Amino acid sequence: ILNGLIAFFIFKIGKITENKTLGSWSAIAYITLPGVFYSSLLINTDPILLFFWSVSTYYFLRAMKLGKLKYFLISSIAVGLGLLSKYTMILFIPFALLYWLILEKNLKKLLANNNFYFFILIPIIIYSPNLLWNLKNSFVTYLHVKDISGVEKNLIKPDEFIQFFLSQFLIMGPLLMIYFLYCSRKIYEIRSDRNLLFLYISSVPILIIFLILAFISNANGNWAAFIYIPATIMTVYFLLKEGKKLFLFIAILSNTIIGLFLYNYENFINYLSIFMPEYISSKTIDQTIGKFKGWQELGDIVESY
Repeated sequence: ILNGLIAFFIFKIGKITENKTLGSWSAIAYITLPGVFYSSLLINTDPILLFFWSVSTYYFLRAMKLGKLKYFLISSIAVGLGLLSKYTMILFIPFALLYWLILEKNLKKLLANNNFYFFILIPIIIYSPNLLWNLKNSFVTYLHVKDISGVEKNLIKPDEFIQFFLSQFLIMGPLLMIYFLYCSRKIYEIRSDRNLLFLYISSVPILIIFLILAFISNANGNWAAFIYIPATIMTVYFLLKEGKKLFLFIAILSNTIIGLFLYNYENFINYLSIFMPEYISSKTIDQTIGKFKGWQELGDIVESY
């Protein structure tokens, strides 16, 4: 359901950026990303984060174009709710403010805008109960993030970097990811387009930040998943602009095939184990996606208490 709603807002973002064609192709490209297929099997906070990121992006772009307070309010409320779902939502604020400052070209003018303060204060107010709870409980959720990141262990982790980098190709799909990286050099072509500029600012620099973090921490591949909302729209925009609709179609088709494989991975492995038992067995599943299994059993245990 959430991924469907995200695709809907991606359509709306694409529509206001260019036209319905961009919106439609972007929504289709997103809903067929291998990462979206696989996330549909899991219960985690990523779809919630991505939903609020897409809502925040749409209404922030509307607010920047029309200057209406109601759009700033909706966007800031979505940011606040996104913060309650996952802390990485915090990244939306500095990059949105950077974009805002680029458009205003004057810090004093930005600070004189009342909408600026609404945009900053509302997420803080919404998030404040979580902050107060952490203050009373020794910041346990922040320490959890620190523990899973492993930042205090070996400083340089090239293997983690390679794993994180390659995982992005699996999340977005190899063809779209390759073209997204190719598009990342096109900043001079889009700097005059307000919407495309924000899509660029909220995807490329953030990916670079996570790539750097992957060098010094145990960065999980899904940590940067939210950037593929703006990244998908921007990539589809350039594919359509450059007349590469066939490439786009092949990319979507290949992503669908990869996604269906991931979605039915366990059944596929079980099927292969019948014909190649010496190479493939139930252990293959445990070695690859074992950490994603057993939620029903865990739920039953927790429910018993």
